[in-house]
Amino acid sequence: MNQSPRPGKASFAIIGGGISGLSAAFYLHKHLSQTSKDDFEISVFEASHRFGGVIETLEAKGCTIESGPDSFITNKPGLLDLASDLAISDQIISTNKDGRGAYVLAKGRLNKLPDGFVMLAPSKLLPFCLSAPLSLSGKLRAMLDLFLPARKSKQDESLASFVRRRFGVEVLQKLAQPLVAGIYVGDAEKLSAACVAERFVQIESTKGSVIRGLMSQVAKSSRDSGSGARYGLFASFKNGIQTVVDALISSLAASGVNLRKNCEVHSVRTLNGGTSTKKIAVQLDDRTVAFDGVILATPARVTARLLGNGEAISASLDKIPAASSAVANFVFDKSEFAFEPDGFGVVIPETEIASRGYAAIAISFASKKFAGRAPQDLVVVRVFLGGVKMENLLAESDERLLERAQADLSKLLGAGKPLYSRVHRWHQAMPQYLVGHKDVVADVSSHLPTGVLLAGASYHGVGLPDCVATAKSAALQLIDHYNTSLADSQRAAVLH
Repeated sequence: MNQSPRPGKASFAIIGGGISGLSAAFYLHKHLSQTSKDDFEISVFEASHRFGGVIETLEAKGCTIESGPDSFITNKPGLLDLASDLAISDQIISTNKDGRGAYVLAKGRLNKLPDGFVMLAPSKLLPFCLSAPLSLSGKLRAMLDLFLPARKSKQDESLASFVRRRFGVEVLQKLAQPLVAGIYVGDAEKLSAACVAERFVQIESTKGSVIRGLMSQVAKSSRDSGSGARYGLFASFKNGIQTVVDALISSLAASGVNLRKNCEVHSVRTLNGGTSTKKIAVQLDDRTVAFDGVILATPARVTARLLGNGEAISASLDKIPAASSAVANFVFDKSEFAFEPDGFGVVIPETEIASRGYAAIAISFASKKFAGRAPQDLVVVRVFLGGVKMENLLAESDERLLERAQADLSKLLGAGKPLYSRVHRWHQAMPQYLVGHKDVVADVSSHLPTGVLLAGASYHGVGLPDCVATAKSAALQLIDHYNTSLADSQRAAVLH
C-alpha cells in the first residue's frame, strides 16, 4: 500500500468535483498556504468526465444555455465571498429590473403572483387581496395568520402542515406548493419546514404572525438603505454559472492541486495504529492511498457507500434521499410566441398538472431573467420536469420529454417550433430535506470517522451559496483536525 502521494508532506483528499469539492480544495489550499508554505498536497477526485457537477453552461444559436442552476441568491454570502476571493466579482450580474416576478397557473390561466408574495406568504396585504389565484375565502383564511398565536411545540413539522396551519389549504395548493416544488422538486407533505422554510418558522417563533413579521422586515429594509443584497436577491455571472467553476479549476491548477477526472473512489476508511498522521485510506481502482484528512463532497447516497454500507453512519445517510429531474432547454424565435409573459417564469400547481395533463412543474424565461443571454430576436426557455411527484416521466426518452415540454409551452404561450432543444437529466441530484432532517444530519456528524468531513447540498442547504459555505467550513475544520493530530503525533514521538 502506497502510504502517501509524497512522503514527508501533509496530504489531503477531496472526493467529488462539483462546486462543493472544488470550493473545499480552494479554501483548504488558501488557508494552508498561509501557514504551511509548500509542505502539503491536495488531490481532488471526480468520478465523471468533467468537473462542476450540476453546473454546466453551454452555447447554442448564440445563446447562453444553463443545463443546471442558472442563478444564486445573494442574501447568503458564500458564493459572493468566493467570487471575491477568485477576483470574478466584476462578472456578477443581477436579474433584469424589468419583468421581475412570476406567474402561477390557476384554472388553466396564467396569473401574476401577488407583488410582495414570498414563497409561502404575502409581505404586502393589498396586492395579495387583489390577486387572482385565490378565492375570497382562501384570502380570508390566509389573513387569519395575523391573529393566530405561534405554535408552542418545537418539534419539526412538514412544510404542508406549517402552511395549512398558518394560511390554509388554498395557499398551500395554489401558491406555496408549486413555488417550493420549483425549488426542491419535492413533496410538501414530507419536506421539513424547519429546513426549507426556516425563515418563516423563525418569524412565527418570534413574531407569531408570519405576515406581520414579513411586513416588518420589508419596512426595515426600505428604511435601511445599506441593507439587502448587494446585487439583488438573485444573481448570476455574465457568461453563465460555469464562470465560477472555470475560475476554481484555473486557480487550483495554478496552485498545484492535483485535479483528477474519471477517477472513481471505492471506499474511505480509517487506518489504525502507528504514529503517522495519515489515518484515512482512500481506495482507488488500482491502489490505496493514505491521507491526513478527507472531505467527502459527494451526495449522501455516495457518501454512505464510500464509508461502508451497513455501518451506523450509512443508515443515517440513507435517510437523506434525493430526487431526479430534467431540464428541457429551448431556443425560439420571438415570432414563434403568441404570448410572452411579463415575468421570469411560471409555476404549475399539482392540481393543474392532474386536471389538465401538464408535464412541466415550472418554466423559466431565461433570456428575460438575465440580460445578454440571447440575441434580441431569440428567446431561451427552460422547462422543468420530474421531481418526487413525477419521477415516472423520466423513464421516457429525451425525444418524448421534449415533445411533452413543447406541448406545454404551446398550450400556455402559443409557442411554435423551436430552433434548438435539448434535455439535461439530473439523476438523484436534488437532496430532500425530510421532516427531522436536522436530527439526521446531527446523527451523521456524530458517526463520522475522525479526519473525515462532509460538504455539499445534502446537509445544510441546497443552494450554491450553501454548498460553498459547507465547503469552506469543512476545509477549516480539516485544518484544525490536522494541526491537532500533528501535535498529538509529535508528543507521542517524544514520549517514545
